[in-house]
Amino acid sequence: MDETDSFQQLDVLYENQRGITFCGAVYFSEKSLLNFDPAPWVDGNFKASPVNIKTATCPDPSWEWVWQRWYVDMNGDVDESGWQYGFSFGFSNWNGRPISLQSFVRRRRWIRQRKKTECLRDDPRLMNDYFTISSSYAVTKPPIRTQHTGSLSAITDTEEEEVATIPSLLQSLQNSRIDREKLETLQKFLQSAISPDINYLINMKEKVIKSFVYESSCRQAKEMLNARPTKQDDAGQPNETDTPGKETRSFLESI
Repeated sequence: MDETDSFQQLDVLYENQRGITFCGAVYFSEKSLLNFDPAPWVDGNFKASPVNIKTATCPDPSWEWVWQRWYVDMNGDVDESGWQYGFSFGFSNWNGRPISLQSFVRRRRWIRQRKKTECLRDDPRLMNDYFTISSSYAVTKPPIRTQHTGSLSAITDTEEEEVATIPSLLQSLQNSRIDREKLETLQKFLQSAISPDINYLINMKEKVIKSFVYESSCRQAKEMLNARPTKQDDAGQPNETDTPGKETRSFLESI
């Protein structure tokens, strides 16, 4: 967790996976983590986390989420799904692409912002026994198991999501064989995505455009992204609190 001020906080979770070589290909999974590896999910201080992005909640009712969901931090040297690759988790030299015989583990950074709400001191919801944390992961390491879920060149997550999030969109664009399929996928995503996702995607549109082969397809993708209006409030002004916008990007660059 990193602080912005006394009323807003940015929660951080790292997702960790280890790769296994099988028939010349590398397969990444959290189930492949070894006893000396970190937990599948760790917090911003790299301590084992009892929660992941599906089970994490605000600390107590005096907090509420500013962002509707967790986002993969696409800043820095990362691949199209936000992963960084390294020799080991204790190795500080992380790369945005896998390197043969040097990339045995990978991690990616998830972020979500929350803010303080007005809450009465005697609110019964703030009693110590009110808040509990559920978890789908134990802090202890799972036994070593082989799970083949993807290759080094086309990495997939253990549980494939519908193309409803930015990471799943980028993964789908990478896996699509032709530009026409990529354009259809991008169009469907823009039609159904929520405003924060669209605005965040527009801020990183260069990554999207680079996934296309032909110049005409790049132009069409750029037109799709530029045609999406930002969400506005009742006064007709862009609603900056609903998306990781300029202020949040400045904050991310400072941490």
